[in-house]
Amino acid sequence: MNEKPECEDNDVEDDERKTPSDLRLKENVIRIGTTRRGLPFYTFNYVGRPERYAGVMAQDVISIMPEAVSIADDGFYRVDYRRLQMRRLRLN
Repeated sequence: MNEKPECEDNDVEDDERKTPSDLRLKENVIRIGTTRRGLPFYTFNYVGRPERYAGVMAQDVISIMPEAVSIADDGFYRVDYRRLQMRRLRLN
């Protein structure tokens, strides 16, 4: 599988620092590759939303880089993409 693009910390926008990334918030999840850090990389949409994204799942990240994962007040995992030195991509 192909490696996905990664970026420098200063290329990641502030609003992506703690992105909702919990598997429970996503549907139509398809694994498309693996990052340089060994994390599975997926395409998905958030439940009930048509926009497609490519990114990681917090449940995968927590086992490799737990400091990049937090739990929000709503009880769902968030991922700090800046700590991963990559970004979530909007596909449409």
